[in-house]
Amino acid sequence: MVIETNATLNEDFLRAARAFQSALARVQEQIRQEHFTFKPGDTNAHSLNVSQLDVLHAILVSLGKKKQNEVAADIGLNKGAFSRLAEKLSESGYVTITLDSNADKQTKFIELTEKGLEVARLYKTELDEALKSLSRSPEAITLAQIINKVTP
Repeated sequence: MVIETNATLNEDFLRAARAFQSALARVQEQIRQEHFTFKPGDTNAHSLNVSQLDVLHAILVSLGKKKQNEVAADIGLNKGAFSRLAEKLSESGYVTITLDSNADKQTKFIELTEKGLEVARLYKTELDEALKSLSRSPEAITLAQIINKVTP
């Protein structure tokens, strides 16, 4: 009976976690479309995808200059995918990439520019507000209830 209950809880947890993750992805895409998609005539628009916004956000919350491989790990990207994103962000003026002058010169650091800082702060503000709302969603409530069942 305990095994059946644990299996059911595991299935319920995975289902609730997937639903919450899906809801979060929808919120991120909505924020991107509202604030970070180029619209004709908008001279202040930033056309960025969610992965690029995640990079800017990860650098912002790390409070400054950080090793590229650490930021990549923070957001779950492999080195190659992250390098491509970082290069595009650098070419667009959102970040600067520098080589470590003290070490083996293989280590790259990434840092927000003023432009990147402005965008990252806006994204963080919008994401924080959305997460507050999302935390009251049925998906989050179900997930919290399941977690409460399995934690003492």
